Amino acid sequence: VFSPPVRTGEAQSEADSAPATSAEGACLQLRASRGLEKAGISVVVCGDIPSLGSWNPASALAMQKVGDLWILGKTPDGARAGTLFKYVVIESGVQPKWESIANRCWRAPEAPVLTNIFDSTSSEKLPKPPGQAKKFGVGGSSADEFIARIIKENDDRVSYRLKLELPKLLLEEDQLSSLTELACLQAYLTFIASGQIPCKEDGRHNRPCAAANAAKAVTEALWDIAKYGDAERFIARRIFPSLPSFSDEFTCAVPMTRIRDIAHRNDIPHDMKLYIKHELQNKLHRCADPGDLVKLDKLVERIDREGGYSEGFVKEMHIFQVELKDFFNATGLDDSAKQIAKEDPSLGGTVDTLLRLKAGASDPFEQLVALTELRRRVAPRVEAEQNWLR
Repeated sequence: VFSPPVRTGEAQSEADSAPATSAEGACLQLRASRGLEKAGISVVVCGDIPSLGSWNPASALAMQKVGDLWILGKTPDGARAGTLFKYVVIESGVQPKWESIANRCWRAPEAPVLTNIFDSTSSEKLPKPPGQAKKFGVGGSSADEFIARIIKENDDRVSYRLKLELPKLLLEEDQLSSLTELACLQAYLTFIASGQIPCKEDGRHNRPCAAANAAKAVTEALWDIAKYGDAERFIARRIFPSLPSFSDEFTCAVPMTRIRDIAHRNDIPHDMKLYIKHELQNKLHRCADPGDLVKLDKLVERIDREGGYSEGFVKEMHIFQVELKDFFNATGLDDSAKQIAKEDPSLGGTVDTLLRLKAGASDPFEQLVALTELRRRVAPRVEAEQNWLR
């Protein structure tokens, strides 16, 4: 079992007695929460480059204990924005304890150092000056400057996951300074979700849970912003539909297992099996993006048109189509309303009224009144439980 070198005597004593709200000069810092404080353990940073052990904890970089923080002082050779890593707890006589969350991404050199929490996608909030409320004005940098930055970042961030990391970075580090910039970010995410900004593979393997966790962080940051004014709230609500779902089924370590099971069925033609395995299963589990839903929709339409496939196969494909739409937040109003009624039966009557009016092509104003009533009843719970229906 790998045991990082132990610091000795006076140096260790001084480090452990430090106040440690932050560690000056550190490139990574981790809060020593319960379980990381007991004697005899060490924490290493293990990642996908040689200087981080190439995913081998025995060759990973050991962190230093400073008060109630574990820190890594010098940036490892080869580490750059997007380098993948995890924290691993090392204890003599037991197997290394890896974080169960999706791989972490190394941050850009200019980004402030956040205090991470072991096995959590959240980080401790950066302290703000007293009295500094995050209510946006209409000033700040010009829209042209911000758009130019978004364009450059977008060119560097080719995959869906990396593109979602951009709003996460901007929001968590308070790098947005105006309503104009927030609105530009909303437009950017809308273009990504609609496929107007294409996504490509980035050469890495990240399951959909990585995108889901980024969406969760963005949503939480937007709710913090929304409380400061109607304009902030309005734009935040326009962003939510462009983010993927972060429900439990998508943030688990291995989401979307249905498509794997479909790819291994023995009642479909060989060429269909290969297509599903390579173009859907492997692609989704490697680097999912909204284009995969378009690909699946076309395949399901083809299966329905051609006919001749087993009933079980067709049923599973339709179920997975619904699941993927849920992930990319691409369900229509009818499906969303039905989901609301399923989650909260007390809203069933209101949902039924709306769907009946829509199906009967009733007066548009009556439909709007029914929709407004549903929104009035749903809004308080969404405000209280911000992750409901996500």
